[in-house]
Amino acid sequence: MTHEHIHQAALPTAALMFDGQVYVLDWPRSGDLSRTSHSAPALPTMDYATHLVNIVKFHCSPLFHLFDDTVFMEALHAHYESKQKPEALVQQLWFIHFMLILAFGKALTSKPGKGNQPPGAGFFIHAMQLLPNITILWSEPVQATEILCCIALYLHCIEHRGSAHNYVSQSIPQQPTSLTFNINKIQIGQAVRLAMTHGLHTDLSSHQVEFPLISRCRKLWWTILVLDRQMTYLSGLPQSVRDEDVTAPLPDFEGDIFRTSAFAMRTKLSHFIATIDRSE
Repeated sequence: MTHEHIHQAALPTAALMFDGQVYVLDWPRSGDLSRTSHSAPALPTMDYATHLVNIVKFHCSPLFHLFDDTVFMEALHAHYESKQKPEALVQQLWFIHFMLILAFGKALTSKPGKGNQPPGAGFFIHAMQLLPNITILWSEPVQATEILCCIALYLHCIEHRGSAHNYVSQSIPQQPTSLTFNINKIQIGQAVRLAMTHGLHTDLSSHQVEFPLISRCRKLWWTILVLDRQMTYLSGLPQSVRDEDVTAPLPDFEGDIFRTSAFAMRTKLSHFIATIDRSE
């Protein structure tokens, strides 16, 4: 509309950038760390990695829960001090999670280049190469759901909204293939179902769960719901989770009134979006 008003002519088709066309995300066949190490991006020093993590916390934490600070930073120090057990599933998932957080950190601190890949793409693609199938993710629901949220939010931010809402590739193509046309999918809807299957949408305080995990699950659940509702709305699709099915209380960030209020406002906005979507 702005172009037509100024130039009195329609915007040329060649100038239109539809969903998934702003940036290109391609990678070769999936595999474990040993099979993809040749294409792995160089890890930053621990100090710079900590800086990038803090950048992500500063920009994203008031609105989204992408990782548990205490658990994540303990694993980060253990990784750089070579105290982790690489064969352990929790450590493998943490490394994937770490790659995604670094991708966010690079995206938030770098200017877009002249190429067709977004900042942080190297870390993101490496994380996707290492991502296991959903049956493995199912065994670590909290960490796996945090990973799925990171994937969906990163894709959403780089104008791959359809991919963010509908799927993230896990296929093993014979040739490098576009993210948008891979067959096997991990949906943000799967993140919702993964969380609901393990009861994150309920009041876990009555289930004899330790408080730190309860707090983490509440922050994660409301982040999932906010992302799902926003992406569903932008895709023009009906909402899938009803308010009456959710009994999990809003999270309380102890000692941080600003973050508690910001998170509450964000969830209320998602509620209004869902209400408008359901109204005729």
